[in-house]
Amino acid sequence: MFDASFFGISPREAELMDPQHRLLMESAWEVLEHAGYDSETYEGRIAVFTSAGMNTYLPFNILSNPGLLEQVGGFNCPFITIKTSSPAGLPTA
Repeated sequence: MFDASFFGISPREAELMDPQHRLLMESAWEVLEHAGYDSETYEGRIAVFTSAGMNTYLPFNILSNPGLLEQVGGFNCPFITIKTSSPAGLPTA
């Protein structure tokens, strides 16, 4: 079961979130755990870069229900997307 509070997300917002997004967040955290970095003690920044394309979950399941966003109060997005590239020309974000 998805632990919304662990990721700083309200339970109601987690209910509305794309299930694939929840899995992506859990997978990214698992990657950090297996990499051996402890975010509580590591002094530098730690990140896992992922990617996702636009899918139909938001328009078909959320936006098609007009009162849903008002009921929840919108989404809290605790991150920003930054596009960068590597020296080899490969996309990194």
